[in-house]
Amino acid sequence: MQPPASLPDVGGPPRAGETSMQYNRKWIIAAIAIVILIPLIVIGGFGVYGLSQSDKLPWQTPPTRIPITPVEIPSFGTIGGTPVPSASPESSLPAA
Repeated sequence: MQPPASLPDVGGPPRAGETSMQYNRKWIIAAIAIVILIPLIVIGGFGVYGLSQSDKLPWQTPPTRIPITPVEIPSFGTIGGTPVPSASPESSLPAA
């Protein structure tokens, strides 16, 4: 009893009229296709991931710009926004 013609060829010995060379060629082509397709999928996935993280894919909307108002940040020379004198006044120097 033969399987129906709608089932895919899943391997096995060569069919009638098929030489072993043709049978081996199928597996060689399948192996080459797998060896080429897997790295392409990995590299393509890495590229799409990088582009998606930088919002550069065509279907991504640009990020909303949030306005930032500048703030005075106290530095070493100021405390609470008031300048601190760096040198003592001359009147407080001891007389020589």
